[in-house]
Amino acid sequence: MRFKREIMDIIVEFDQGKWRITPDPCRVRANTPLFWLLRSRRSNINRLRWIIYFKSGTPFSFQGYRPTEFHFPITTLNTHLGTAVIKGVVSSSESELKYFNIDPSEITDHSGAAGPLIPSEPGTYKYGLRLEDAESGELISDDDPQLIILP
Repeated sequence: MRFKREIMDIIVEFDQGKWRITPDPCRVRANTPLFWLLRSRRSNINRLRWIIYFKSGTPFSFQGYRPTEFHFPITTLNTHLGTAVIKGVVSSSESELKYFNIDPSEITDHSGAAGPLIPSEPGTYKYGLRLEDAESGELISDDDPQLIILP
């Protein structure tokens, strides 16, 4: 029997100019793999660049090296599915969605994941989430949630 390892999903949603990050602050034990699940339900932008960054120290070590700054970019492509569902262009019966275990509110234009990153250094870290138009480089928004690594 395999040992099931604890993981932490940080859900990052950006919709209509507002961030929703769950949990914030995120409290997790050292050596617990972290994943960021990225979603934007409605968007008219073809490619979004999500950047997870640490500017003043990080809880991560890479082959014994612990950087003082860290940037992790992820690009998502627009499927237009979230917008289509909201506008009623794509319709599925409730029973079809239940069959596939799909919540209609989770159908998004953009979705992606980052990780795993495994924190090894206990402490409290302010990190950044930056969202850009990946084609033009234009800044859309920036937020600064908190990550607390417990021993």
